[in-house]
Amino acid sequence: MRRVEAGAAVTITVSGRPVAVLRSATTRSWRRYEDIADLFSGPEGPPKDAQWEHDRILLDDSPLNPWSR
Repeated sequence: MRRVEAGAAVTITVSGRPVAVLRSATTRSWRRYEDIADLFSGPEGPPKDAQWEHDRILLDDSPLNPWSR
């Protein structure tokens, strides 16, 4: 599981025949909003929602360790 979490793919076999591939369920690195902001703007520019910038500022975008609770 640690290898998979680190990005490795593990092939699971039954009698030597591959039946599944186990891969990480999440991406391996965090992205800053500035790095992906263009994904949220449509072909006609930024979103039309007037509250979008205000609401985005309220988000806590710091990484969270799910096991720290």
